[in-house]
Amino acid sequence: MGVTGKRLAGVCALLACVNVAAAGGNSALIAQNSLAASGQPGESVAVYQQGATLSVSVTQAGSGDSTDIRQRGVRHAVASDQSGQANRIVADQILGQANTATLKQSGAGNNIVSLQGKRQSGAAVAVGAGNNNVVAATQTGNGNQAQVQQQDVSAQNNTAEIVQTGDQMQAAVFQDQAAGARAGAYQSLGVRDGATIYQDAATSVQAEIRQQGSDNSQDIRQLGAAHVATVGVTGDNNRNAGAPIPPETVFQQGTAHQATIAITGNANQVSSYQTGANGQATLTLNGGGNQASAYQSGDRHSLGLTLAGNANQNDLRQSGTAHVASVAVSGDRNTLKLLQAGNGDDATLSIGGSDNNVQVDQSGSLSKVAELLSGDANISSITQRGDRSTVNLSINGLANKATIIQGEAGALGNVVDVTQIGASNVADVSQTGGNNNSASIRQEGDRNQALISTSGSDNQVTIKQTGNDHSISIVRTGAGNIISVTQQ
Repeated sequence: MGVTGKRLAGVCALLACVNVAAAGGNSALIAQNSLAASGQPGESVAVYQQGATLSVSVTQAGSGDSTDIRQRGVRHAVASDQSGQANRIVADQILGQANTATLKQSGAGNNIVSLQGKRQSGAAVAVGAGNNNVVAATQTGNGNQAQVQQQDVSAQNNTAEIVQTGDQMQAAVFQDQAAGARAGAYQSLGVRDGATIYQDAATSVQAEIRQQGSDNSQDIRQLGAAHVATVGVTGDNNRNAGAPIPPETVFQQGTAHQATIAITGNANQVSSYQTGANGQATLTLNGGGNQASAYQSGDRHSLGLTLAGNANQNDLRQSGTAHVASVAVSGDRNTLKLLQAGNGDDATLSIGGSDNNVQVDQSGSLSKVAELLSGDANISSITQRGDRSTVNLSINGLANKATIIQGEAGALGNVVDVTQIGASNVADVSQTGGNNNSASIRQEGDRNQALISTSGSDNQVTIKQTGNDHSISIVRTGAGNIISVTQQ
């Protein structure tokens, strides 16, 4: 069946209407090319199809055009291509499955809306799940918008992809599924673009946002279990500007989620928020003046941060038990805060550069910190508040300062091991309120300083300094303590 809007008379010169009901295997092909004068209405297409294995293809060239396609049934296909400005495509494939929508627009100020799944209403309608549906939307130009809704709580394996090129673009995907949904938003060469993906599913959905440009925003929200979120951004001044609550780049609620965020550029803000258990978050930043934050609540989460650049600010928090954090920083004037609240937490840090400030706070027992600090004028502060915790700190450079505080009243069996190689370094260790703690400081170079404060019983302190013009200060209270000092 073919309809050309230019060949219709009267009102239908601007409106093509196709109605195919209770059919199978039919197709509709519509082409419109508007040459209307400025200020006159654009062309419109309305198509309704019901049955199985139906297809419709609409091509429109002009401005102010609209396409409204509604299909009921299974294995349908929609293809719509518009060129011009202020055009609109609505593809409604509610109450079906294995349907495909391929929607393309070029121009400015255009809009795409694609609906698949079930109507969200109180009507008692017995229909099959909307499985295996696919939407692919492509827009080129400025100020375009695309929205895909795949909402059927019993559906599986639906896919939505939005590709946009231009400025001030908006992409949004909403998936309410049982499992297996996949969503992607890809925006390039744009300024002030926004991408949003919301997924609510029992298990195993995937979301990906990739952007190239500046002043763009990203927002992925996932509820359920074993979901995967990926964000990749290249440009400056990017952040989640939509101000949801909480304002995270990636928000995941449930268990066994994975979040990967990679940013290249300057003055960007990214964040990851995970609640539940067994989550994984990986943040990678390349550039200067960026801000990265991550929060994990629950048990057995893992968190990784890789940072290359200067003057970045990082805030990492884990609440629960048996967490793992791995941090690698290279650059100058960076700030890092790592808070772990729970027992059995593990932190590994590698810091390279100058004038960096690193703070680690662990408030549980059986926790571990291993830190390698290389460079000049860096500051490292480590606090452990529980029992049987361990700090292993190695510093190589000039004028670095390490401050370690272990224990509260009654804390037992904590261990500190500090190695400093260089000149004018300071090691300040305090073990308070407990017994059977041990502290070891080894300094190589000139004009190094070791400060030790212990309180409690049966504690052991070992200090070895090699070089010239060193100083040692020891404050000890309690009984049965052992102190060993060697200066060469």
